[in-house]
Amino acid sequence: MTLARTTPATRMTLGYQGNFSETENVETANNHRATLSTDIFLTRSLFVRTPFAEYYRDLFQNLAHQATVGVGAGYDIFNRFNSSDIEWSIVLGPGYHHRWYESVAAGER
Repeated sequence: MTLARTTPATRMTLGYQGNFSETENVETANNHRATLSTDIFLTRSLFVRTPFAEYYRDLFQNLAHQATVGVGAGYDIFNRFNSSDIEWSIVLGPGYHHRWYESVAAGER
């Protein structure tokens, strides 16, 4: 599910994707991803992405928590003005990524 608010000068996107599955009363999948980004347009296609964030959790991959934050500059290749069916953007910038594991080997951090 993705929610978006778009104005001529800004775009804010909030997304969530979750998967849960059971087979014969045994959990086989359980992961969650949430994303947030805000873009401020400098021109019709060029924008600055102010802090964006992503959170991910998947115990089956031993990820208790995974977080990413960053900023960037981007360009809309296909955007809301020239295509009603396709949106395609590229974004480049620094970010920080950290993982917390559910379990680790003895003697490891």
